[in-house]
Amino acid sequence: MAIRGGTTNIEEDIACLITELFGEKLDPSKAEIRRFLKEKGLRIEDLIKQATKEQLKRCFLGVTEAIEQLEQS
Repeated sequence: MAIRGGTTNIEEDIACLITELFGEKLDPSKAEIRRFLKEKGLRIEDLIKQATKEQLKRCFLGVTEAIEQLEQS
C-alpha cells in the first residue's frame, strides 16, 4: 500500500497543521518548524494531541486514508 497525500513531504503536513491550529503560515522547512515549536514550547506530538480529527484529515490526508483502509480490512 502506498501512502500519498496532497503534499510531497511530512514538513508540509506539519506546517499545514500549525496553520490549522495557530493561524500562522510557515515555510514548510525543518528549520522553520523547529523554530516555531521551540518558540511555543511544543513538540509535534503536542500538535497532534491538540488537533481535531478533521484537522488531521485535512493536513495528513495520505496517512489518514491509509489508516481508514486498514481499519476496513
